[in-house]
Amino acid sequence: MFGFKKVTYYNYDDEEALKNDVRKEGNSIFGNETIYIENKWVNTKDTKMGNETESPIGFILDFRNEKLWIVEYDLTNKKDNHVLSQAINVDKILRSPNNINEIENGIYKALLEKIKEDPELMNMMKNVLGKEMNLRDELAQIIKYNEIGFILIIDKMSDEFKEIEYYISKIMNF
Repeated sequence: MFGFKKVTYYNYDDEEALKNDVRKEGNSIFGNETIYIENKWVNTKDTKMGNETESPIGFILDFRNEKLWIVEYDLTNKKDNHVLSQAINVDKILRSPNNINEIENGIYKALLEKIKEDPELMNMMKNVLGKEMNLRDELAQIIKYNEIGFILIIDKMSDEFKEIEYYISKIMNF
């Protein structure tokens, strides 16, 4: 038991399996007033140990708290843990007004696609934000003027992740 929820522990062989399970259970994990957006427009460069690989960013739009969350996944058993370098690169991205505009535009387009697929999302947003809400204005408010959070989803806590958690809290100013 975890709080009032019964949980089952799984061992994950790769991040994609963890990510898929979190996406499937997103409403129960993050709440019914959130939407997960997989970033397809801004990439960060993971430069740890000289490697340059593009790493997409996941976002959670939390309409109840009017907050944007950046989501990063990692596994304890991976040899090339990239969370800290990813957090540093995300922090750099968020310091640029041009990048913020690009993120806002990308999320807006992805959100419109999600609403087209599931019109009930618009009803949820209107229930939370008010019937007269303007989606573009609400999004700008959440992204540009509210504090952005960082969610690290891992398979299990380790000493390395405790250290990473400390540095991420400093980088992201939590």
